[in-house]
Amino acid sequence: MDHPSLWGLVAFAMGAVSGFQALYDRYPKEYGAATSTLAGIGYMLLRGLLPGGIFLLELRLKLIRVPVALEAFTIGAGTEAFLRARFASSFKNSADPDSLKGPLDIVVKFEDIVSGGIGPALVSRRQSMIRALTKNVPFRDLWLRIRSGVETFVRDDDQDRPRIAIRDALRKYLEEMRNEYDALDLVSHSPADSLIEKAIPPTEDRRLQEKLATGIYMRTSRSDFRNLMKPPPPS
Repeated sequence: MDHPSLWGLVAFAMGAVSGFQALYDRYPKEYGAATSTLAGIGYMLLRGLLPGGIFLLELRLKLIRVPVALEAFTIGAGTEAFLRARFASSFKNSADPDSLKGPLDIVVKFEDIVSGGIGPALVSRRQSMIRALTKNVPFRDLWLRIRSGVETFVRDDDQDRPRIAIRDALRKYLEEMRNEYDALDLVSHSPADSLIEKAIPPTEDRRLQEKLATGIYMRTSRSDFRNLMKPPPPS
């Protein structure tokens, strides 16, 4: 680069990427939405500004004694290593994780504060997505649609235990939602693999519908959720 200060962008980028990684680790399913919120963007910028600012300060004070490119990478990596460090606060109990203190504790607390800004935004976006996917779909139709998808969630010859565990969790949740639906009308009860059509208030139907979709979303990946929510092909 023509101007040495431009190498500060390298240190900045390394810090910002570390911030992105931290958000990805916290929100693996919704990292795209998390990193596009104001709180998420601000967090990544601050993580980048720290090593970038240190580099520019060293450059201004003429403290750099190695090639500026090497210094930029060193500061970027070194800042991240320092922020992740924890040290034994007591030699007597140094093996106890609770006795380890360091910059990482401050970073985690700061991430908790940032999460307070990200969480409501994610909930709002999630609700908007769910409402769009379930628009004009009664709870009973949605339940039957998801039930059909869950039964083909794992192939008969598939031995993928994590996926089988997810399927079993989905079956259990569908059973819970069926019981809640039946509780609205104690006169008739639905069989295990279906739902009896009942006349329930639209607001109650909508509540059950959103609760069902949200519960399925929280128990599956985004791709599996969208597949389960797809309407059946026209016959």
